[in-house]
Amino acid sequence: MSFEFVPIGKGNFVNQGRIVGIVRYNSKPIQKMVRDLKKSGKIIDATGGERTRSLVITPSYLFLSPLLPEELQEIMEKMSE
Repeated sequence: MSFEFVPIGKGNFVNQGRIVGIVRYNSKPIQKMVRDLKKSGKIIDATGGERTRSLVITPSYLFLSPLLPEELQEIMEKMSE
């Protein structure tokens, strides 16, 4: 079994095969959803204290990333070359 890990910022990685989506973290509904889910332990903060710019969605967890969705997309495209 092969795993490819995507860097999501600050030395943190997510298994590329588990990523369902990446959304921009600038809308009030997304921010409210994150606040609500923090109580359930489903949020992993990978920002290292920086501003959250995107939310990486996997079936099990939501990862807060300091990178923009476009930056993460570029990283994944370079990995597939």
